[in-house]
Amino acid sequence: MKLMNMMSVGLVAGGVMMGVGCAGQELVKEGGPIAGVSGRDVLVDGFYAFYTSEEMTMDGVLDEEVWANADEVPIKYVFAPEGFEGEVSQTTAKLIWNDEYLIVGIECADKDVRSHSEKHDDTLWDGDVAEFFVKPSEDGPRYTEIVIAPNGAYYDGAYNKRWKDNGAGGPGWESEAEIGTVVKGTDGDASDDDEGYVVEFKVKLSKFTDGEPAKAGDVWRFGAFRYDFAKQWEKPLLLMNFEKSEKGFHYYEGYLPIRFVK
Repeated sequence: MKLMNMMSVGLVAGGVMMGVGCAGQELVKEGGPIAGVSGRDVLVDGFYAFYTSEEMTMDGVLDEEVWANADEVPIKYVFAPEGFEGEVSQTTAKLIWNDEYLIVGIECADKDVRSHSEKHDDTLWDGDVAEFFVKPSEDGPRYTEIVIAPNGAYYDGAYNKRWKDNGAGGPGWESEAEIGTVVKGTDGDASDDDEGYVVEFKVKLSKFTDGEPAKAGDVWRFGAFRYDFAKQWEKPLLLMNFEKSEKGFHYYEGYLPIRFVK
């Protein structure tokens, strides 16, 4: 496992600009352009993970060219607290892949960045985290999750049944994720206003399936989530990339399609 954490005061200078998306613009894959997100029914065709042959460095700075053309997944639907009516912190995910890895970048606007722990597989969701779940098969029960704090600490788990069900599995699974994070502000200091953080990570495709990697044309399902703790709220804001859930973040029936495009 390789872990890199970079405390930064200049995300824009590093090539990352919070809140700038490509939804609605023409997206480009190797070999030519395809339709933009606004012209695609993502609930049917899915969000696209574009293939890249570019060398990717997990440093939390999404400055490689492929990121600029990636589908942008909004993480904007509130799961909790019930009845929340405040302003939602802008959060977006991007997905790309190569022959070996699924690569994910998640950008989180945040005025009050606070990591809970530096310990692997700890209850990191007691502080700010970005979470990413993958269910490779509609038929099989297996699904996995990666939870990453702004400081780069992470939790990973694999499940054979829905989490909390008997025999479901859990943190015994090791994703061997390579992770980089960047914080714009001060992690754990509530006396100032931060701007946010970025997490970037890659996991071998075969780790998600416990076997064969993905290939072009394959469709998996994914959930992208966030715990957002803030000094202005009594309870953390829990955000999802789909509208409704009956089982929290483990409601894989709501996960959206991810299509591997090459």
